[in-house]
Amino acid sequence: MTSNIKFYQEVIRVDGSKNHFIGVPKYITKKTGDRAGSFDTIEDARAYSTEVQARVARYNINLRSSGRLNTTSAPITVSHLVDFYRSTEEYTNLKPRSIVSYELMLKTSLNAILPGSNMILGDMEVGSLTKDTVRIFKKHIKDTFSHHRQLHSVKVMRLVWTVGEGFDKVIGNPWRNPKIKLRPKRMVVWTPSQVDRFIAKAEQSNLPSMGTFVLMCFAMCQRPGDIRQLQWKHLSSPTKKHERGIFEFTQEKTFTEVYIPLSPALQERLDNFTSQIPHWREDNPDEYILRYEVTGKPYTQWDYAKILRKICRAAGLPDHLRMGDLRRTGTTNLANFGCTEDQLMSITGHKNREEISTYIKRSADLAKNAITQAYGV
Repeated sequence: MTSNIKFYQEVIRVDGSKNHFIGVPKYITKKTGDRAGSFDTIEDARAYSTEVQARVARYNINLRSSGRLNTTSAPITVSHLVDFYRSTEEYTNLKPRSIVSYELMLKTSLNAILPGSNMILGDMEVGSLTKDTVRIFKKHIKDTFSHHRQLHSVKVMRLVWTVGEGFDKVIGNPWRNPKIKLRPKRMVVWTPSQVDRFIAKAEQSNLPSMGTFVLMCFAMCQRPGDIRQLQWKHLSSPTKKHERGIFEFTQEKTFTEVYIPLSPALQERLDNFTSQIPHWREDNPDEYILRYEVTGKPYTQWDYAKILRKICRAAGLPDHLRMGDLRRTGTTNLANFGCTEDQLMSITGHKNREEISTYIKRSADLAKNAITQAYGV
């Protein structure tokens, strides 16, 4: 009823009767002279909302025909609105990695050809988009793109419209409250033998850095995005107090500082690398630990996903395994060995038990360890 008006509110009077309030934002009042109204019945409120929206539509049509509406002050097409969004701080303040992701989602949306109309979404007028348009768009991308891209394409377009609303570029947001069913949370974990087989095949493929990548994600319980950006300066050398080195860095997603002692296997693997070149770590503190052998450059988020799938297939491993699963795998592994939630949180960087619980795949081993600790059997 009030999708293009700021809000509708039902008010209960002192005598128990209901009053229906329609809010009208100031920028609409400036255009049409309409103001907020209070009505005795919901039918009257609905009628007033419809009248105001019709007057706003006529105002914008007259503005276009007079030539006073241009793409600088009030974008006409979806592409114009996206360009305006790109000029705002909401976009320019994004991290470079987020901008890359957002641009992929924007490209997905702007180039979408809506079934039945053969219209390209980017060429449509913003005022012509309705909830039905969004439903057609969602049906189109459901048959074309992954579930992840479906969710985030709609999310980014909703943000574009929200920013546009804040600058009075659009009225209403048809992208609000999209009904896209969420998939069950991914709970895939690698088995220890799968980790070993992958590392062995990476060595055979002359890509030892990928074996190190997998081992670091698994042993350190971290996101691939953090692991691939680690430099030698983030790793302290063993001391009398600490037999093995310790990684110290700030997680990119949450800005949480973590301190992670190396596992014996990871310490040995990194030692084998640095022992080949004396004083490598000391002389090259800003060098990335992981470099793709083919290019000699640090891994990008696109590189490692493709290479991982290639090595998995060569090793006869399931095609559904992902690098991101290793954070959950390592956390589950530590839980199976009896680590407490507080201990796990100190490694993963989670701030509460509810978060850490989503990273532990419940297993028979975990239950068995709990009984053993409680009853000594």
